[in-house]
Amino acid sequence: MSAEAMSWVLDRSKQKGGPFLILLLVAMDCDWTGRTSYSSNDRLARRSRMHPRTVVRELRRMEEAGELVRELLGTGHLPSRWCIPGVERDGYARDKRGGKMPPQGWQNATPGMAKCHPRDGKMPSNKLSNRTMSTLSSKTEVSAPTDKQKTVAADTPTQTLKAPRALADFLFSPPLNIDHGAADRLWTACHAAWPSVTCDDLLVLAREKLRVMRNVKNPAGVIMTSLPAAVLSLKLAMERRRE
Repeated sequence: MSAEAMSWVLDRSKQKGGPFLILLLVAMDCDWTGRTSYSSNDRLARRSRMHPRTVVRELRRMEEAGELVRELLGTGHLPSRWCIPGVERDGYARDKRGGKMPPQGWQNATPGMAKCHPRDGKMPSNKLSNRTMSTLSSKTEVSAPTDKQKTVAADTPTQTLKAPRALADFLFSPPLNIDHGAADRLWTACHAAWPSVTCDDLLVLAREKLRVMRNVKNPAGVIMTSLPAAVLSLKLAMERRRE
């Protein structure tokens, strides 16, 4: 439950009646920055005593009004991920330590989507400073790699592969909450174990592991460490079947 998001809805929202109640229910599921609210339409309809179609219609209207942003579109049994941009924009957001975060500027990229930018509207530069470039370009003695280092470098993927959208969305959803960077690394490790592995294979393996380990406290860590080994086992099983 987010007291910051609920406070913004109570103080700043222009919605009334049913839409106000739906927005307040979405705010209850947000974090302290007004983001990551996985409120499904059925849950909102059940808690607000409204018809699901009415909930969908009011959510769309609040998106058009700019008080609600759909950060991730729900697929199948996965609900959409909602965000209330006014929490950060008006200075209601707090960091993990409880300190108040400075107001952030929101800029709409496309209808129903938004991106957060610094207050001055300028994105941070990725260029290195002259001092850093001079330090990197200075001559340093580099020792020749050992045989062990050569073996490790040969077995390590040279480039991180981008995970398929379906796999990245599945890993990002609860209870895993694995970000897209970690999803790319997981996809790279699984692809290195078996280059012929598909996204559907990984989804089946991941769902099976989640079904088995329901009471595990850190399912994301288990998935990150055990899924490449499961892919390798699947590869060996397929090779034995062909023989």
